[in-house]
Amino acid sequence: CNRHNCLLNQSLRRTLLELTLEEWNNAKRTGDKELEKQRRNEAMSALTDNDMEDIGDYEALVIVQLAGFAEGEVLMYERLQMAPMLLERYAKDGGDRARRQMLAMCRSDPELLADVLGYFVGMASDKLGHVSRNETLIEYTVRI
Repeated sequence: CNRHNCLLNQSLRRTLLELTLEEWNNAKRTGDKELEKQRRNEAMSALTDNDMEDIGDYEALVIVQLAGFAEGEVLMYERLQMAPMLLERYAKDGGDRARRQMLAMCRSDPELLADVLGYFVGMASDKLGHVSRNETLIEYTVRI
């Protein structure tokens, strides 16, 4: 509808987002990479659209959570400034980019440093097994 410049009310915007995410999920399940990418872009466009304020950020967050749309979740957590949820999402991802994002969050809010270090230790212990009995957690963390 963005191509035709038609106006949508709140319930139609919500429905459009839900249907777009449903099609994204179906394309992901069936392995249709092109359609998946297209629907992903449409969903992100809808979430970043200025008219999205009609729906509300919390409602949009629930919609993307129900759809399992992680990229949308991150966007909404950032917009709503939900640092603990954002850290949890990044920790769940566990990739290099996610770890860099977690460290970047510490620059803007130094109080998050303890939480971020806790996530890093948890991520490292998941990958490398548990800490031996003779080794303290700090020694283990420094060793990594």
